Amino acid sequence: MTDAAPVARVATLDDIDELVRMRALMFGAMGIELADQSWRLDAGEHYERMLSNGRIVGAVVDRVGSPGLVSSGVVSFLDQIPSPTRPFSTIAHISSMCTEPDHQRMGLGTLVLDLLVDQVRQRGVSVVELHATSEGESLYRSRGFGERVGGLEMRAVLH
Repeated sequence: MTDAAPVARVATLDDIDELVRMRALMFGAMGIELADQSWRLDAGEHYERMLSNGRIVGAVVDRVGSPGLVSSGVVSFLDQIPSPTRPFSTIAHISSMCTEPDHQRMGLGTLVLDLLVDQVRQRGVSVVELHATSEGESLYRSRGFGERVGGLEMRAVLH
């Protein structure tokens, strides 16, 4: 095993199976029933299509010493018609944030989140939203997500 610090990297098409696995892990941690696995094929196809056309960017942390991921998340870029409650035309939405249980509380989610927010900034998008569970809320607040928009949704306005 190496003493090198973990790093997040941008996901590639080779990561799709692992992104789907991590998404299932996230749903399981949220208590969502996973008996019907039919969604996995559609999720993989969605990741392939959206990663290929740049509508989403994934951030991942690789497992050390063996294949696979230990942490991941994605950011989607959404165009919308501005409204009084959303006066901007493009927003970024972070989702599928997940770290394997035996790798939690090691800063890996922070690495993933920081890379995703950096990708948002690089595209010139100033509003990024996500849905936070109680377990993830402190991480998101520490990174500027403070404005509750309703329910689980949090928003950060980047400067």
